[in-house]
Amino acid sequence: MKLNVIRKEELVVNKWSGGTTTQIAIYPEDAEYKKLDFLWRISSARVEAEKSEFTPLPGVERILIILDGELRLEHKGHHSKEMKKYSIDFFSGSWETTSEGKVTDFNVMTREGCSAKADIINMGDVMDEIPLVNGTNIFFCSEGEMELEINRTSLALEQGDTLIAEVPYDDCAAEIKGTGNATCINVKITYNK
Repeated sequence: MKLNVIRKEELVVNKWSGGTTTQIAIYPEDAEYKKLDFLWRISSARVEAEKSEFTPLPGVERILIILDGELRLEHKGHHSKEMKKYSIDFFSGSWETTSEGKVTDFNVMTREGCSAKADIINMGDVMDEIPLVNGTNIFFCSEGEMELEINRTSLALEQGDTLIAEVPYDDCAAEIKGTGNATCINVKITYNK
């Protein structure tokens, strides 16, 4: 098992046409988003334009979660969705997608060879047990502070920090506890065999 903590202050913020984007993690680690040679990518973006068009990404499946603000997503010929804080939408990067609203969001992109699921975990002062998948398990602390214990290793995350746990077997769990209004996004990525 491999555990990697990425601290918020380690991340690089880049500009895009509608605001700013921050890559949190990409796999393989030497992959480049612009070359679309990644298997998966996790990022967060601040949308500062009232209306924006999503970059076409054929062959990429997407999960979008709102961290702050409200957004209306329009997937031409598919569906539209009104999104508020912690709303989740799943869609294909090949769809023609536009948005209205200024938000901060959390993005998951996967390509052929893997698939992802995402959940919002609201934590109280009681320790919860979260099952882990045989694959990549990502915990992004979106609010507050949290503690995780995986395989007898304890880790503390603050808002904006991320833990990536590579788990090579089944029947494993993380114990997770938050303080106050702590919330995290849990992304589970499994690989096709």
